[in-house]
Amino acid sequence: MGLRQLLLLACAFVASVHYVAGSIQCYTCVSTVNELTCVNDPDNVPNGSPVTDCDKGDRGCCTIFRQEYLEEPGKVISFSRGCQEDCPSKMGTTKTEDASYRIYQTYCNTPKCNVGPGDKPLSGGGGGDDGGNNVIGPIPGKDGAATTTDGWLPLLDGAGLLAIPFLAPDRLTIERPPPA
Repeated sequence: MGLRQLLLLACAFVASVHYVAGSIQCYTCVSTVNELTCVNDPDNVPNGSPVTDCDKGDRGCCTIFRQEYLEEPGKVISFSRGCQEDCPSKMGTTKTEDASYRIYQTYCNTPKCNVGPGDKPLSGGGGGDDGGNNVIGPIPGKDGAATTTDGWLPLLDGAGLLAIPFLAPDRLTIERPPPA
């Protein structure tokens, strides 16, 4: 492979990474009292796609929402995994209670981080108990969200795309129809 082809391949790779890196993958599913696959095994939900590309911008994140009756701790009434925009700046799990319900809400911003039962803090991007530390460290970027719109990457994308005609001029020919 010649230098021109190698540079062309590198530019194409950088350009493709720029367009994919702005989103994260999140589990997306819903469970009810009678169907708990989303709670226990989100990779194998019976309906729909268990994972979605969450492209909600710089403040987008993956979520878990879990609701239980106070009288029956641990019994799930409503449960969902998804993605949303305008997430709180502090990622982690919160618990609130009213007269009848206990509600857990979890926010995280790493790929497929919204795993686990939703009533325990997340560990560093996976699920399960992390000893009480419910904050997931931020990804480098703006306000903790992954982004490729800052810094040098867009300039590199543009420079790479502009360089294509110079790297492979023999491949860029324009054929004109013969004169009538």
